[in-house]
Amino acid sequence: MIKRITLLVVFALLISSLSYAAFSKLGTAGAQFLKIGVGARGPAMAGAFTAVVDDASALYWNPACAAMVETNEFLVSDVEWVLDIRTNFFSYVKPMGLLGNIGFGLTLLTMDEMDVTTVYEPEGTGETFGAHDIAASLNYSRNFTDVFAFGMNIKWIQQSIWNMTANGIAFDFGTLYKPVFIKNFRLAFVMTNFGPEMTFKGGQLETKFKEDDWYGKDQPGALSATPYPLPMDFKIGIAYDALKTETGLLTFALDASHPNDSREIVRMGMEYIWNNMFAVRGGYKYDPDLFEDKLNGTEGFAFGFGANLPFGNQVIKVDYAGEDMGRLSFIHRVSIGLGF
Repeated sequence: MIKRITLLVVFALLISSLSYAAFSKLGTAGAQFLKIGVGARGPAMAGAFTAVVDDASALYWNPACAAMVETNEFLVSDVEWVLDIRTNFFSYVKPMGLLGNIGFGLTLLTMDEMDVTTVYEPEGTGETFGAHDIAASLNYSRNFTDVFAFGMNIKWIQQSIWNMTANGIAFDFGTLYKPVFIKNFRLAFVMTNFGPEMTFKGGQLETKFKEDDWYGKDQPGALSATPYPLPMDFKIGIAYDALKTETGLLTFALDASHPNDSREIVRMGMEYIWNNMFAVRGGYKYDPDLFEDKLNGTEGFAFGFGANLPFGNQVIKVDYAGEDMGRLSFIHRVSIGLGF
């Protein structure tokens, strides 16, 4: 009876989260690069990963799950995002025994240079400008009991456009719970990007104002940019190992998120691992803001595969994910992890 009640409560929370917002909030938060998933394993499951992740990519998906890493682990991922935008993620997790685990993460977003244009020179002035984003994370996680883990990140964030920059600090918090009365079941709660607003400063915002007096000198000043909030998100995730044998592990996962800049999103995914060596994955993301667009086609579907390859005393994890982004084409992801 307790098992059934618990499952009903969890599913009720997931379904009811869809009713919290009846209107679109797109474009109301900045630092959107923080929402681009990392690694290839999680995106292959359409992001239904907060209660599944157990590798160094946990610094992004669920800070608490970094406590599941039992050996030193390094991970690097590369994503060819839309419109010649590229994102890279690097993370390292080090177990510290009874003290818990510590981790370090770095996210980079880069793009090609663009031409500077004006009203009078729409074809370009001959100058170019660029834009890039960076986020560096410090993680701490620990298994407080056999069934409960907690973790958190502190992140430094910087966005740059031309010679203007915005800097900020944010926090991520996560938990993972494995109820003893439901075998092979996991429940996760995550809050990401909790922090103050960011504001662009410097560069083209710095100017000079003419002083109307007999000195006739220009006075330095600065234009004020509008502050913008970070893309904060509250997520609940569940995972269930439907099949668990010596040679195979089949996991189903479901995530529901409540972001501050869009309506609620539900993600569903599955992963099958054979002999702890080869894996196939798939998933679907339901986003109301995209689903209502009748021309989105198959946008929301994802798939992928991976392999754990022995290399001496180490293990190399190679994963691939493909995501259908509709009008924005198909996204390819590759990640490589090393446990040692």
